[in-house]
Amino acid sequence: MKKLLFLSFYLPSTTIVLTAVCLLSTFYLQAQAPQAFKYQAVIRDGSGQILADQAVGLQINLIEQMDFDTASVYIETHAVTTNAFGLVNLEIGRGTPVSGDFSMVNWANPTYIQISLDAAGGTNYQEMGLAELLSVPYALYAGDAANNEDADADPTNELQDWTTLPGIPADISDGDQVDDADADPTNELELPTDAETGDIAYYDGASWKRIPAGAPGTVLTMGADGLPAWQRIPGPLDSLLEVTLPDGSSIYAHPMDNSGKVDWGPAVDITDLANISSIPEAEMDFNGKMNTETIIAQLGDNNGMAYAAKVCEDLEAFGFDDWYLPAAGELTEMVKQLGPSGSMEMNSLIYWSSTEGSLSGRAWVWAGNFSRLFDNVKNPAGTIVCRCVRK
Repeated sequence: MKKLLFLSFYLPSTTIVLTAVCLLSTFYLQAQAPQAFKYQAVIRDGSGQILADQAVGLQINLIEQMDFDTASVYIETHAVTTNAFGLVNLEIGRGTPVSGDFSMVNWANPTYIQISLDAAGGTNYQEMGLAELLSVPYALYAGDAANNEDADADPTNELQDWTTLPGIPADISDGDQVDDADADPTNELELPTDAETGDIAYYDGASWKRIPAGAPGTVLTMGADGLPAWQRIPGPLDSLLEVTLPDGSSIYAHPMDNSGKVDWGPAVDITDLANISSIPEAEMDFNGKMNTETIIAQLGDNNGMAYAAKVCEDLEAFGFDDWYLPAAGELTEMVKQLGPSGSMEMNSLIYWSSTEGSLSGRAWVWAGNFSRLFDNVKNPAGTIVCRCVRK
């Protein structure tokens, strides 16, 4: 049976946020249980951006509570590198030991996990937080119990063939789903009658309920109300900024501007690209992907000089390589929803769009602290940034 423990730890200075998923598995084992359990964490900076492809150092401290005292019983360290999504994968119990013996941890006692992090990859650890392991790796505890034997001669308190337990009828004849030697169906495990393949049953305190099978990419977790519920696993799209277009569709903006200011391209007209003369007309252009492809088809590598459409077309980020330079209408919605009147994810710089202006050598940009679209001259000595998007 798989259990998921979601942990979020916040450094006091708020410079680093670490979100962790601890995968704890329980098994019925005939042999020695593996002396480790899996641990995953997503590491972000204080603004919520993931730290991708970065070496980090982690220190794991397991703390036991015995009576009214607590004591650190095992410490280990890990030197790992985050992947493109800021994710690290650990096996606690198989790191570099600092103190204690992992195999000697008494999982029968309440156990806490303390995470410390050095985001620079060294050993200058900063404590991220402490959380109780509510679903401990019981396989380790069971492995110490000699295949679930509890060292007494009483066979009625062991895991065994249920038919040998005292008080179990020789047959099931009263029509209940679980027989307790009476014909009363109200005190039985009465499962929902409308269950379908993949559904899960749970007890809400009054009766048994069902949870429909979860969608792909979701995990079953416990809600604040104490009832189980499906929750979506965070993925690459969670790092992007969703922008809703007037037709109800969405585009996803990169959370950061391009790393440097770039030109739009040579001050020439792009064949097959519409020349737009007014702000209302420009704000109706939502063809950024097609515009970007048209610009690149004509300009190519631009003699090795970077330009806005090519910057987006060449971008590979968050596992996606289908980025493009937004059209004026898309850029307008981005500013409305992400600019100073929105979530403040876009600053007050001038942004290129992929919409060409009405005059030769011009293109539409956002300018004047997002006060208006402006038909700006192309190739302005590299003074404008761009924000790439994808559908």
